[in-house]
Amino acid sequence: MLTQKITILTLLRMTLNFNQVKLILKDKSKKKSLFKIAKEVLVLSLAKKELAFYYGGKYLYRADRKNYKDYLSIKEFYLLKSAKFLHNFETSSLLKNKLSFALYCENNALTVPRLISYNLNRSFVFNNQIRHLDNDEKVIEFYRNVLEKTGEKGVFIKEIAAHGGKGCYLLTLQNLEESIRNQNFYLRSFVHQEIAKQHPAISEIYPHSINTIRFISHIDQEGKSHIISAFMRFGRGGNIVDNASGGGMYVAVDMEKGMLKEDAHQSMKAGGNLYFQHPDTNFIFKDFKIPYFQEACAMVFDALSYIPDGFTGWDIAITPTGPLLIEGNENPGMQTADIAYGGLLKNPVMRRIMNDIHSQK
Repeated sequence: MLTQKITILTLLRMTLNFNQVKLILKDKSKKKSLFKIAKEVLVLSLAKKELAFYYGGKYLYRADRKNYKDYLSIKEFYLLKSAKFLHNFETSSLLKNKLSFALYCENNALTVPRLISYNLNRSFVFNNQIRHLDNDEKVIEFYRNVLEKTGEKGVFIKEIAAHGGKGCYLLTLQNLEESIRNQNFYLRSFVHQEIAKQHPAISEIYPHSINTIRFISHIDQEGKSHIISAFMRFGRGGNIVDNASGGGMYVAVDMEKGMLKEDAHQSMKAGGNLYFQHPDTNFIFKDFKIPYFQEACAMVFDALSYIPDGFTGWDIAITPTGPLLIEGNENPGMQTADIAYGGLLKNPVMRRIMNDIHSQK
């Protein structure tokens, strides 16, 4: 018995890092037994032909995670990310570069936040005029001029090549100096967009960020478009971004009903908490009907007709008048989608993708 317990603990130490163990111990959810956890880790490691390092990070130790074999392994994630038939240079370059994406979408009349200005390092462009700025004072003056000339209350800037909610700033006349000073904005490249207006029903859940729906889409080898899954992200604690990497949370969406499901997850790095209501507003997630959800789905298919990428994550906000396409992602971050869906490999479209990947190896 002692030998068996030592073997179990050794296996778990090999697949769970120290922080994961700490979070698992703190997790108030009902957990599987130590023996069951070790057995499942062993089964997954043998079946996937890799150590199941993802077991803890995807909360598979929780008692309600019965279909633990339906989650993407690390190796499967990288196979998905690197599959050549899913992406091509033309679509990938549009999705990776926020400036290219904004200009292309505006040119094709897709409903996206209006591009007010932008900069490529020291070259700042506004109203078809270019200025070369090389210090904080000039950058502050530039944004002050933009806000005064446009009459906008603020401008939302996003670093062109950043992802995961990084490099995002909300600039207003009141916070310009504080936000810009010592940030070297003139050595970085940004798109400068209008601030999206959020539907009031969604602001009741969390008002400080634009809370977006992440859709995962696929164009199969016959050219048919699919939406594989959707989840909705919410900021917290006054944060202006909704990304899980920024401390936010995400809730699965019932695709047929267009409603939020019951629980919201936080990434393990942010604490790994499970919420049934938003911790800032106490808004209960379950059965919240997302306004304009069918229109948001239609927007995904419309975007795919212009940017026919084989495997894409689309971020869509809901405004008082309908959906707004915030951005597309060539690498849609499958960790959160996998957890929100409850194991993406139970989705028939996802299984077909993985079969296609394995057949082309």
